[in-house]
Amino acid sequence: MFEQLHVQLDKHAGKQVELINILTLLTFSGVAGLKSGAEIVQANLKQIGIAVDIQLVDIATFIQKLKSGEADLSLSAYGYSDPSMLSQVYKTPGWNNQYGDPELDAMLTRVDTTLDPQARQAAIKEAQQLIVRNTLSVPLLTFWYAAVYNSKAHGFTWDALGSPTWAEMWIE
Repeated sequence: MFEQLHVQLDKHAGKQVELINILTLLTFSGVAGLKSGAEIVQANLKQIGIAVDIQLVDIATFIQKLKSGEADLSLSAYGYSDPSMLSQVYKTPGWNNQYGDPELDAMLTRVDTTLDPQARQAAIKEAQQLIVRNTLSVPLLTFWYAAVYNSKAHGFTWDALGSPTWAEMWIE
């Protein structure tokens, strides 16, 4: 499918086109930005003649449909401040039991077990390049937190992963 998509992108670049395909884009509710992200993908692909049917479902249905191959594309959100997250997503059998690659598994094992920071960074770069080269995923956006609060608010902190914590917050 992706080879056909690349041909279509080249063929229709900069031209007004009729819709030539319909792809299903699967995403799930409950995470800010996924629905609007799916709508942006839909609008961008429409400009080059590819229609996208967005299916917004609950997370359990999302995982079930991914495992059964019921979508052409999926939009999800996952992240962690350490690259070990790559193993959780891409190491055999993959987070949705659909992918396995011994070469990538070996690279990710090096990422997970290398203690020297420079050597680990090189292993991370190598693994990320293979992930992109094989079009396992296409990074579209990163969620960043911004917080503004009043001087009457106290106890606001950021956790170790860079997310705001609200549990200890109180207002005068």
